[in-house]
Amino acid sequence: MDETPGDVAQAEVARQVVILLFSVAGVLLYVWVQRWAGDPDMVRSQRMRLAKGSERFWAKLAARAWKLAEAARLEYEREAA
Repeated sequence: MDETPGDVAQAEVARQVVILLFSVAGVLLYVWVQRWAGDPDMVRSQRMRLAKGSERFWAKLAARAWKLAEAARLEYEREAA
């Protein structure tokens, strides 16, 4: 199986793109770990961010459930009357 110079070049470009992507991901991970290790309140702030996101999620879910229940109640009252 003979590889043409174009095939070799494509394989090399693909290899270098993969290396570049993993390098960027590694640098981002390294920066994140450094920030995590350098800030004594990082764990607490991450926990607070997670709690706030969870609170927002459950509040939206409760509001949707209330809206559906209210619509069902109004429909029931309209049919019962």
